[in-house]
Amino acid sequence: MAAITTGSTFKAPDGQSWAERRRLAPTSFELYKANAQALEAAGVASCLMRYSLVGEAISFFFKFENEVPSGRIGFTFPMMYPENLIKEGWKKYFLTLQIQSGGQLTVNARGRFVREDVPLEIEAELQRAVGGGQSFPQDLITWTDQRTKEQGSESMAGLLGTTLKDGTPKYCRKGDNLRDLSVEGWVAVLTRFVKDSALRRKAIKV
Repeated sequence: MAAITTGSTFKAPDGQSWAERRRLAPTSFELYKANAQALEAAGVASCLMRYSLVGEAISFFFKFENEVPSGRIGFTFPMMYPENLIKEGWKKYFLTLQIQSGGQLTVNARGRFVREDVPLEIEAELQRAVGGGQSFPQDLITWTDQRTKEQGSESMAGLLGTTLKDGTPKYCRKGDNLRDLSVEGWVAVLTRFVKDSALRRKAIKV
C-alpha cells in the first residue's frame, strides 16, 4: 500500500461563478475515463482518493492497495468548495472517490451536517459501472437525526425527479439527470437535500 498526502485548498479559479464552474465539471463518465487513463499511466489497477473537511481543516490523500505506482501520477479529483460546504452546514465532510480498472467509479460522501440545531449524520454512495450491466448498481443516501436516532433514506435518482407543485425541480437544475451529472453536481444536490431535511425537522421536539 502506498499513500500520498497533501494539504490542498481546492480553491476555484478566480473569475468564475458557481454556475460557470458547474458547467465545466466533467460528468461521472468523463471523470472515470480520465482516471482510467491515469491508472494505466501509473501502472496500478485501482486508486482511492479522499478529501476531508473537519471544521476548516482540509486534508487530501491518495491510496493504492497492495501496489506502488511506477509511472506518472495524474489523477483527477472533483473540485471541492470548502467555503460553500461550511456555509451550508457541513461540520465534518468526507468525499471518497475510488477508481478501478475494468469500469467502476465509486463516490462516497459522509459527514455531519447541522442546521437550525438539527444534527444529521449523512452517508451517501453512488457507484457507476462503465461497459455493460446496470449503469448505477449503487445509489443510496441515508441520514440519521442524532437527537432522536430516527433514520431515513433516499436515492439521487429520486432527488433529481423531485419537483415543486409548479413542476420546478426541487433540488437540482432543470434537465439534470443521473447519467450526465458531475460529482460536483451530485454534492450540490445532496447538500440541498440534507439542508431541506434539517430545516423540516427543526420543529420536532426532543
